[in-house]
Amino acid sequence: MPVDVSIDTLVELRKTLHANPEASLKEVKTREILKDFLKDHTKNTKIVDMGSWFYALHEEEGATETIAFRADHDAIVSENGQAFHGCGHDGHSTILAGLAWNLDEKRVGKNIVFLFQHAEENGAGAAEVVKAFDDLAIDRVYGMHNWPGYELGKAYSLVGTIYFASKGLEIQFSGRQSHASEPEKGINPSFAISEFIQEFAPLSQFDGYHGRDYLGHAYSDLILGTLVSTKVGEPGAYGVSPSKGQVQMTIRAAKLDDLDHLTQALLNKAEEIAKKYGLTVSHSTSDEFPDTTNSQEEFDRVQEIFKAHGRDLYTMEEPIRSSEDFGWYQKKVPGLFFLVGSGVDHAAVHQTNYEFPDEIIEDGIAYFTWIAEA
Repeated sequence: MPVDVSIDTLVELRKTLHANPEASLKEVKTREILKDFLKDHTKNTKIVDMGSWFYALHEEEGATETIAFRADHDAIVSENGQAFHGCGHDGHSTILAGLAWNLDEKRVGKNIVFLFQHAEENGAGAAEVVKAFDDLAIDRVYGMHNWPGYELGKAYSLVGTIYFASKGLEIQFSGRQSHASEPEKGINPSFAISEFIQEFAPLSQFDGYHGRDYLGHAYSDLILGTLVSTKVGEPGAYGVSPSKGQVQMTIRAAKLDDLDHLTQALLNKAEEIAKKYGLTVSHSTSDEFPDTTNSQEEFDRVQEIFKAHGRDLYTMEEPIRSSEDFGWYQKKVPGLFFLVGSGVDHAAVHQTNYEFPDEIIEDGIAYFTWIAEA
């Protein structure tokens, strides 16, 4: 493999990042660790601080093409409210730092931008970073994610949606409070929320990757929904018929256009039900992700590059139903997102016993290097 750097040194970097996890939009120390590493291990790579994120730049005189590689560096938050690297972003950033180190004194015939992206877990990071693409004149972009359940070190991808579009949707129902002894004088949202949940229920059924009709719209591919929480009134307030309630849900779709249609369909249904009961509704969204979708051209390009180095880019049997904000980049420029196997029996991401496997650091650097040099 074309990796001319110390893997042991990179493992130490990964462990340092792992020991200093920071949640989305709070990655201050993380960025300093990464910038200090690049300053210590590169001579020709420029570091540009963008505030909430940064990039490193490998420039070559006369280059007519610029390609970018992206890694995320935020941590997830556990059930007890503590940040921890339970998704492998410490490993992703280590691989990108290793790539910059590996390419620092090489000529690859193009400019390389190393995007050290913040806030992937809440979907905010790529939406901010992509605004710099025009100024950086990026032509293509590449990213990877470690993924348990796949063979250690092997690369996997597919044509079409590889990660789903998703968002958090909260709908608030408002009525009128009354004394519990006179419920007829109030407007309690409980019954409207119950009816809405019954309309929502079909979204929680998975029966394969295909389109379906739902609430009067034909969707091109899979749509799904998960009821996250409901609340009406206050526990123990037995003397009150409540006036306010809310439903929180995660909705997802293989394509962003379908997710937009699904959002509007649910809001229309909520309005319809609310009107029936004399309620008003409002809503908010959060954690918004696009679909991450690979083109046939980019898949074929990378597959041929891997084959030239005696490795395969394996085709996944089905997409990952979770979300990845890399899709915002692909809506701006061509690019490919792929997985590197963390091991068939490795703990799943976001589990408390998950930790990035250091054995695949060299694989990740090699795969990115081959793409850079092609």
